[in-house]
Amino acid sequence: MRKITYILLAIFAILIVLFMTVPEKVYFSYFLHILLIIFVILIVLFFITMRKVFYAILGIFAILIIVMIKGCYYPTSYRAFIPKALDSDYKEFQRLCKEEIGKVVYARPVGEGVKLEDMVYLDFEIPLGEFVSLILGSVKEVQHDYYYMYIAGFRYYTGWSGKTYIIVFDTTKQYIECEPLLYGKDWKEEYAIIKNIAFNNKEYIGKEYEEMIFNPNISWKTVIDKYYEKQQILKQRNSNDSHP
Repeated sequence: MRKITYILLAIFAILIVLFMTVPEKVYFSYFLHILLIIFVILIVLFFITMRKVFYAILGIFAILIIVMIKGCYYPTSYRAFIPKALDSDYKEFQRLCKEEIGKVVYARPVGEGVKLEDMVYLDFEIPLGEFVSLILGSVKEVQHDYYYMYIAGFRYYTGWSGKTYIIVFDTTKQYIECEPLLYGKDWKEEYAIIKNIAFNNKEYIGKEYEEMIFNPNISWKTVIDKYYEKQQILKQRNSNDSHP
């Protein structure tokens, strides 16, 4: 009887290992099959071995179900163990959140014939480094060009990742985000106001980036890098002017 119990426990352990290491995007049917196999093993154990073993396995099974539903987090970088007070990337993230949000990267007057109802809001996540990324908000006409781009927020990736196993296998990176409401009381109103700002804008901002923005072979990261290169030059120039 003990041999059978050990064999079943070994099968159960193998199933758990396989379940935790199968490729991502495994569909719900696979998930159900594995649960069914584990359930059958539990029923068999109930009838052929001691109840204590059954209850122990049942407890492990319950814990596994909770992990599947809630997900579990694990470190994926040394950054996970660095206190935020000593983390230079986190300090830079805080500075960016305080100083950069709301700044306009690019804007141009809306062309003739464009209607407000034809304007749509989109945002993009653009990496600034390994652990910090920028959220670029934009307004464009449904089928045509961009008219307005601004810095909507930032994300700081903590070095932790999480896995969830319910419905599909998925891995997500844990992050801290600052993307505040700048104009509205909720996101629906916020997007409506930003579209109005873009629609009524009458000036050019960041015209030097226009060729890159409309070139499909150039990434958004290149545009943002050029924007920050210019900001750094302007900052240095202002610093020099203030210290003769």
